[in-house]
Amino acid sequence: MPPRPARARSGPLARLGFLLPWAAGAWVLWVLLVSTSKRAELLTGAIAAVLTAAAVDAVRSRERFAFRPRLRWLRRGLLIPVHVVTESWLVSVALVRHATGRRVRGAFVAVPFEHGEDDDPEASARRALVTLGLSLAPNTVVVGIDPERNEALTHQLVPDPSRLDRAVRGR
Repeated sequence: MPPRPARARSGPLARLGFLLPWAAGAWVLWVLLVSTSKRAELLTGAIAAVLTAAAVDAVRSRERFAFRPRLRWLRRGLLIPVHVVTESWLVSVALVRHATGRRVRGAFVAVPFEHGEDDDPEASARRALVTLGLSLAPNTVVVGIDPERNEALTHQLVPDPSRLDRAVRGR
């Protein structure tokens, strides 16, 4: 890995300029998620936000953060809500089957997925976004991506390899 270039702006003010927006963003997200304005929740959110900003800063100062998503990938991200709805339906049907005494068996499903180089920022972004996009839907959890086999290993409550393959390939 090439040596990390020195930051153009360094020092306490530059670090504060990095930490404050992270903490503010994390706190706003906390407030939106808890949907309350109780003092205890606001204080807990502020503490969590500061810890989040500190963790991001620790990771950033340790090594170059290699993550370079592409704008053209946004179009595929728009399909995520469709996957969430369809997989929610699959899981709901499976739960009804389970409640009526029929056996529901999940399975590990491997689908082709190009791992890419470990130090390639675009490949890192693609792996992270595919993992997030597939795991958001309730039927599928990405267990890992095998760099030697170029496969994404997932677990599905209702196994459907062809649907998973289409989701990974974007068809």
